[in-house]
Amino acid sequence: MTHAKTIADGYLSYVDDELGYSYEAWDVLSVEAIRAHDVILHTDSASLDAVDRLTIDDFERWALARAYRRCGELEGFFGVCESLTLSTAAHPGIVYTEVVELYAEELARANRLAKAQSKLAEARLRWPEPGALPYAIDARILLLAGDLDLALGRYRALADAHPDDAELRFEIAEDLTQNSQTSSAGPWLDEALAVAERVGDRALIVDIELLRIELGALTEERKAP
Repeated sequence: MTHAKTIADGYLSYVDDELGYSYEAWDVLSVEAIRAHDVILHTDSASLDAVDRLTIDDFERWALARAYRRCGELEGFFGVCESLTLSTAAHPGIVYTEVVELYAEELARANRLAKAQSKLAEARLRWPEPGALPYAIDARILLLAGDLDLALGRYRALADAHPDDAELRFEIAEDLTQNSQTSSAGPWLDEALAVAERVGDRALIVDIELLRIELGALTEERKAP
């Protein structure tokens, strides 16, 4: 059975297609560089280990990491991400903090929370500027690791520290929705709407209502026999 495209689908599509790449990557890189990247990105599972990691650049390494992830080969994904997070190359096509973000999320999903937290701590030392990593990433990895109560506590503390940030509250609701915590997501949408109305963020109000519809549909799905 197919379903209508949702906000969650849009986020997953973003992760699969764009996360880790700079906005200007496709404009500043040569056709040859993009072609080499695409060849690796679409390599089949049986051939991934044959890619020589020592002769490829970070743009191609990110393609390799994504190919491993697409094929469900998480150890390969982790290995390539580790090399990328330690790289000093500063490739113009790569947003290294976004590599760390996805690396930490997948580590948390694989019950390697301590490693995920360690990679985030390293990233903050290397990229200390505000907003380099998502504000809610620490709570998100707790959620992905299955510690809902601690994650909710972190989300609450973060939101309390940013009382006028409707987008943050919306993102928290998205996190919870994407991780099947629909009953916890609803109150965050209510908060997001209240703040968005107070600060006059009309565009976000539309997204909030769309996610609310999605939440309702998911709730009804779970009630169905």
